[in-house]
Amino acid sequence: MPTISLIPKDSSSNVMAAEEVALDLLDIMEVVEVVAEEQEEGDEDFRQAPLAWLPKVTRPPLEALEILQLELGTVNARGSRASARLKRKLGQTRRRHLERRTAIIQAIPGF
Repeated sequence: MPTISLIPKDSSSNVMAAEEVALDLLDIMEVVEVVAEEQEEGDEDFRQAPLAWLPKVTRPPLEALEILQLELGTVNARGSRASARLKRKLGQTRRRHLERRTAIIQAIPGF
């Protein structure tokens, strides 16, 4: 995967910054892949039974509502799992950057 460097590589700090930009791009791509996978799962469900989510005409309205609520529960659960994965991934990314920042601050004399 090509990396994009917005900072000239003329010193070691700039090289580190360019590497961080590349890592950020990789992290963003991973998040996009997770979201795309979740969307594909939903699309696959829809293709298998495109009209399954519509209430049947022969069902009483309360039964149709109950079925729809159960399906909504599964959609919400899938969304919650995807959200938890994204939060966990973001936390890991932030932790790496915060650890680097802490190391840099500790290297500054008198800070």
